[in-house]
Amino acid sequence: MGITESWLQKHHESFVKATMHPFILSIKQGTINPSSFKTWLVIYQKPIVL
Repeated sequence: MGITESWLQKHHESFVKATMHPFILSIKQGTINPSSFKTWLVIYQKPIVL
């Protein structure tokens, strides 16, 4: 089993929640509300410092 497969098996629930979120799905489908997208841009415009 590779690294990715191992990670997906261990973190399957988190992966599904993150990738199947309505916001992410609306981006994929091209149906995102422009207001929601603008809000997301404002929230994530600052770099994340670790």
